[in-house]
Amino acid sequence: MDFTLEAEIEETRRRIHAFVAEHVLPVESRAEAYDAHENIAEGVLSELRAKAKEAGLWALAMPKARGGQGFGVVGLAACYEEMNRSIFGPVVFNAAAPDDDWTDRKVWKRVNPNLGVSVNMEYLERECRKAEDTPSHENTFKRLHLNIRTRRTRPSSASPYRKLWFRKTA
Repeated sequence: MDFTLEAEIEETRRRIHAFVAEHVLPVESRAEAYDAHENIAEGVLSELRAKAKEAGLWALAMPKARGGQGFGVVGLAACYEEMNRSIFGPVVFNAAAPDDDWTDRKVWKRVNPNLGVSVNMEYLERECRKAEDTPSHENTFKRLHLNIRTRRTRPSSASPYRKLWFRKTA
């Protein structure tokens, strides 16, 4: 079986690798790069996203007609692995998917291309149960394991735990 990537995907993967090394990883060590919720600060994110767009590394899954690269699953997985060398990577390249069902195992497989190697399904299942049982852990799970940028420290209005959260903190 040949695992060689198509030339366009390999070139994009290499460019993402270089971009993350030059622009994204250095930001992680700067305290001012984080907001109050330990996400990337809005101003820093805007700067990095502008650079990613300028470099043609924006929204790889989006069709080319809409400004993306139109990559399929294989291309996304290869590039996502490079993006994910930084905790900020996927959100910088607009590769996070906030509309996905964060409890869906299929989503976990898609956004964790190294599943079964550096992280296993049992661990993600435990962390997801913890997030479902402890509303304050929901955003941590999304941010650390699904690369979804979160803003709130409490459950969203759509969360089934919203009433529980407010009852306990009221």
